[in-house]
Amino acid sequence: MLSFFGCFGAMIVLKKFDYDRPLLVTLAIMVFAVGLLAIDFTAALFVFSVATFNFLWIFIDVYQMGGVSVADRSGSAAAFIPGAQGLGQTIGPFSASIMLELGWGFDGVFILCALSALLALLVYGVIYIRSRPSNQSVAKALLWKSDSIMIKL
Repeated sequence: MLSFFGCFGAMIVLKKFDYDRPLLVTLAIMVFAVGLLAIDFTAALFVFSVATFNFLWIFIDVYQMGGVSVADRSGSAAAFIPGAQGLGQTIGPFSASIMLELGWGFDGVFILCALSALLALLVYGVIYIRSRPSNQSVAKALLWKSDSIMIKL
């Protein structure tokens, strides 16, 4: 149910904002929610973390697809997203099983999850910083001017 409501939440946020900043905020909340379990583990924190993860995962999925569709209009890059996610869904549990077998406990698994989300946050943060125009007003003026030219054509 949280995934279903997450779709509507992501849609509402996308109507008010672009996909890039909400993706960064969502990843930061994800790092906090999963990392919290490495610090303290109670039933209430576990339910909170799992609910937050399931709810926000949909946001991340939607924002990733939105970003890739803007960056690559042909759609060929978007075709790799399910494959990359499937690879992560294979590597993650395999890594967790090795960590548990080595006696690292669930704290280690939760730290791995938080570090993975943090790595994604850093990667998307670098992409965001490198791809955004240095002056937003200049970018808006250029977009407005290009729209005006397109209307005249």
